[in-house]
Amino acid sequence: MFVKSLLLSTILHLLTISFCQKTNCCLDISSKPQKLHNQPIPRAGGLPIFLTFALLGFKFPLGVKLIVSSFPVFIGGFLEDITQKISYKYRFLFISIGGLLFLLLFKNSVVTNLGVVKIPYTLGVLFTIFALVGITNAFNIIDGINGLSSGIALTVFTTLWILSFQNSLSEFIPV
Repeated sequence: MFVKSLLLSTILHLLTISFCQKTNCCLDISSKPQKLHNQPIPRAGGLPIFLTFALLGFKFPLGVKLIVSSFPVFIGGFLEDITQKISYKYRFLFISIGGLLFLLLFKNSVVTNLGVVKIPYTLGVLFTIFALVGITNAFNIIDGINGLSSGIALTVFTTLWILSFQNSLSEFIPV
């Protein structure tokens, strides 16, 4: 499955880059201080990632739930990539909706035990959504600064895969 994902994602990325360059769509032409490139580059990298995830994710027990809960996050980011005019408030709203969907679909994912203190369920829902929004924005900031969020994501997911394997959590171990 890993090889299929890698190949599909690579092909979709190449097609997206080609399309964006030919149509001048979704190109980053900003002059922000964190910009590291000298020529316009496509901002639509989330599209091939989400398409790969959506096309192959249906094969896993948790895949459909993850696809549904991540869809609002994808839409908010993709609209920003296309228009470059979506305010942070609306992107925050899209990510929060995705977090809420995640909690509705994965009911046991609400964080109520913070190690040193236990919090009520309702506060746990708010805290978990806050954490999901924070992680999402942290990856977005890292990607905007240096474009290395894919390497960090790979490290995180590899660590989670190893921990899932060590703890026999087979639903989290794609084969």
